Amino acid sequence: MEEATSTIPYDNLLKILLIGDIGSEKRRLLQTYMGEEEFSDTTTLGLDYKLKDVMYGTKRVKLQLWDTAGQERFRSVTASYYRGAHGALLVFTLTKETSFVGLNYWLDEIENNAPVKFQVILVATGYDDESLQVRLDIAEQFAQEKNLKLVKCIVTDPASVESTFSVIIETIMSSWEGSQSVSESIRVDSTPTERDDKCC
Repeated sequence: MEEATSTIPYDNLLKILLIGDIGSEKRRLLQTYMGEEEFSDTTTLGLDYKLKDVMYGTKRVKLQLWDTAGQERFRSVTASYYRGAHGALLVFTLTKETSFVGLNYWLDEIENNAPVKFQVILVATGYDDESLQVRLDIAEQFAQEKNLKLVKCIVTDPASVESTFSVIIETIMSSWEGSQSVSESIRVDSTPTERDDKCC
């Protein structure tokens, strides 16, 4: 398999945001997807930005993955990151009711800032935890009311995380193709290229 470098051409570039309240586990979700062996619980300050190459069928796709800060003081800053974005994983955890309540704020942000054809997948973490504060059926009802696809994810399980990212990639790509099918496979092509940008 050929080595991924920034000079290798790609067929599509996808800008995908990870959004949600602080404590929603979106940072760990991204760390697992990037293959990081040591997890950091450090709160994202402003922005964490990484690159990754994947294959969508026969197409080489470069991902720009933006983990936006969930803290109140950064929310006005992150609005600009919607510019040019193609989709988002809206992440909350069933173990913290506040992260579920905060979903309405993020959906309003998306409505006010996201471009046309912006795709959103709702991601529920913590469902494998015993200390649940939000029932899964309530989350499923919320997703249905908001016309969102709900994906359950174990953020420390690489297979579960990769499946979650595959859903948003396939949803974006299939919307471009005007197809109802999202059956094409997504696979990691090689060791990802990444960069950390943090602002305060």
